Amino acid sequence: MLSQSTIIPVSRIHTDWKGYWTSNAVTGSGNRPDRENNLLAFSWNGVTYSTGVNDNVLTTNGVTFNAQKFRALKIQTLGLNTNMYYLQGSMIDESAGSAFLRPALTGTTSTGAELASRLTDGTNGLSLGTGIANIKAGVAEFKIGTNNINTNGLNDNIPDIIVTQVAEPGNQYDTFKFIDAAGNTVGTVLSIKFDTVTAIGTYSLDLFRADNGAVAFSPAATRDIRMLGIEASAFGINASNAASVDRFVVTFSGSSDCAFIAFNSNSLKIAELSLVKKASMSSCGKLGDKINYTFEVTNTRDVPITDITVTDPLVPTITGNPIALLAPGDKVTLTGTYTITAADVAAGRVVNSAKVTGKDPSLNIIEDISGDTNNDNIATTTILLTPPTTGTPTPVTCTAQGTVTLTDMPSGNWTLERNPGAVTTSGSGTSYTVTGLAVGTYTFRVTNSVGCKSPSTGNVVITNQSSTTW
Repeated sequence: MLSQSTIIPVSRIHTDWKGYWTSNAVTGSGNRPDRENNLLAFSWNGVTYSTGVNDNVLTTNGVTFNAQKFRALKIQTLGLNTNMYYLQGSMIDESAGSAFLRPALTGTTSTGAELASRLTDGTNGLSLGTGIANIKAGVAEFKIGTNNINTNGLNDNIPDIIVTQVAEPGNQYDTFKFIDAAGNTVGTVLSIKFDTVTAIGTYSLDLFRADNGAVAFSPAATRDIRMLGIEASAFGINASNAASVDRFVVTFSGSSDCAFIAFNSNSLKIAELSLVKKASMSSCGKLGDKINYTFEVTNTRDVPITDITVTDPLVPTITGNPIALLAPGDKVTLTGTYTITAADVAAGRVVNSAKVTGKDPSLNIIEDISGDTNNDNIATTTILLTPPTTGTPTPVTCTAQGTVTLTDMPSGNWTLERNPGAVTTSGSGTSYTVTGLAVGTYTFRVTNSVGCKSPSTGNVVITNQSSTTW
């Protein structure tokens, strides 16, 4: 295992916060990025390298740089435990005094795709305003493709990989290595930890529990930014063994706090497919209605991919399958439909993912789980009917039971269901006040005139003020 002394820290960063921002040390109040901001360039071993996000901004601000092109390594999923946190720039939610996770979780618990998406967001996946803290210990693999390392980029004194640390550094080592198609290590394993790496900036952030998205600390906390650059040759990769490299493997220690792990596109040929799935309906989503899906398959990397097939557990027939060949940069759109079931109506939504698979030039299997964009794997969620909006509830008093006003009700006639108890009320109009509520916690869902049933609202809590002395 190679020591960290062979790995060189990044000494300065340039980002697009407020148009342009640069830092080479911890930064004070008023000079801390608080939104998603993308890494434009960094200084490493005495030279400034651009990332390709926006070289024009660097030129406009008088930065001399060596032009490169970096992209976050795509992680399809992350494990979950209760020690993990979402890291989010404190003004991404547009709230200075409160904290709201954006985007919000699609359910009550984070999915592996939702966690992984925070390591690949931003332009080319290089956002420094988001991340995950205390990533669950375990192995993540990134496909390179056999014989896809660009040997011209070896030993050129230009970093091939960037590793970020954007929260409190631990003293445990993460390990990094290349492996061949059989899983054997190629070259040398590197061990990395950040507790001795000098901070090169500070940002303002909100933290949220990764298991349920709840606010974890006071809003607008601060954390420092650290970064390392690594040449592929530091792993012992050379002209004699580069062709056998198939994957890049990271073993997270459990104390890793990443915004992204990125590679230099000029150094590594990457085989990658991306699948974007979109849904549309001509109706509101009642029993028997159709959801129309499009599946946009893109070859987002450097080598041709063949024998491509899209599969979806909800859509048995996808028009356009299979795709014989996609050259780098090419894109094809496939289509399919799904019929809404009684179970979907009861749930108020349809949530699922598709998968695309193909083969790279060395016949390795390339795959991707569908997402909202090429850079994430978030499941496609189709809301069949929007739940009502709940107002501020009034408590139980000495003279009256509690109430709550619901707005954004469907047009026309509707039926409102109150739980617990499955109490139903029929009515019309876009606003309705529920009365006679005893102390307790309630949810509401509405069914419109053509049979579409919404998901449940959030919890409405009726408190007791009947014993309050005025």
